[in-house]
Amino acid sequence: MERPERPRGWTDDASNPEDLRLGFSPEHVRLAKAVVVDALLSQVVASGASRATALHARQRTVATAVSYFWRFYQRGSFATDEPVLVAVACLSLAGKTLENPVHDHTKFVALARAVAAETYSDASREALFACAPDALLPCELRVLDALEFDLTPYDPYAALEEALRVTESRKGAETGDETKGKKRASSGCADASENDETLFRVAWGVLNDSLVTPTCVSVTERAAAVAAVA
Repeated sequence: MERPERPRGWTDDASNPEDLRLGFSPEHVRLAKAVVVDALLSQVVASGASRATALHARQRTVATAVSYFWRFYQRGSFATDEPVLVAVACLSLAGKTLENPVHDHTKFVALARAVAAETYSDASREALFACAPDALLPCELRVLDALEFDLTPYDPYAALEEALRVTESRKGAETGDETKGKKRASSGCADASENDETLFRVAWGVLNDSLVTPTCVSVTERAAAVAAVA
């Protein structure tokens, strides 16, 4: 069964009525999301500098968390769900989904406080943000409910392999060796030529690095894979 493409992007938001009542326009929502995502990404990377705070979250886990966060606020409200805590809950949930969990929740509390320090001004932080040690699990449950239990991970790697198989098939057809093209396409990247293997490794590295950027909510998995190959 083919995995359906879920539309993603910076422009597909609709503000919650409660947010509109408080003066949040769709543009405000997009900007607020982007600020929290950037803070989360930078703090996840920074956490690795110390063994005490290191989350050891794989790139795909981080990208999946960002996609969960973006989808949550397509329905959720900034007025009722504090975004920093939601972002950290999404990271915890993504880790469980991809079997890359962080068992020490004190690290999530530290992460939430670091993201809040980057997101809010000193004057507004105390009024807008609070992260009790037991606040994470209830927030995860709210995220699950908002996503309707659809925890499909962000997976551009399958799209990358598919893009390279299509490329190899087209190469065979263009050179008149259709049988060879079909054979190479069906066998995937393992039996490709040395140049093709190099292309695959480099594209994989580019794609892997992109997962700690907001790319996962800017483009589909297939578009990210094609861009990495290009």
